[in-house]
Amino acid sequence: EIAGKVLTCADCTSTVCAACSGRPEHSLDQSKVLEIRDRISPRQFEQDLKDALPMCVRLSGLVQSQAAKSRPADVDPEIWDGWLAALGAAEGLNFYFNALHRSDV
Repeated sequence: EIAGKVLTCADCTSTVCAACSGRPEHSLDQSKVLEIRDRISPRQFEQDLKDALPMCVRLSGLVQSQAAKSRPADVDPEIWDGWLAALGAAEGLNFYFNALHRSDV
């Protein structure tokens, strides 16, 4: 179902239906309401995204030793070490498309 009133964020241009507009991270412009015809249906959005994305991604060839050398200067070493550990743990794992919630995209 397509929302009847769709608002646009003045900062990032994302769109949100009026019913979901209470989220504080957007600066919604009440004067710029999209016409229903300007927005695709949620089902079409989901299908388009599923068609564009792989249903399975396998992480391989991640080289922690190379990544360890490329820490940006503004990243805390403790956070970087945690990221490297997560990178190592993800090596060889398969990640599968499970579900899509338009509000999470």
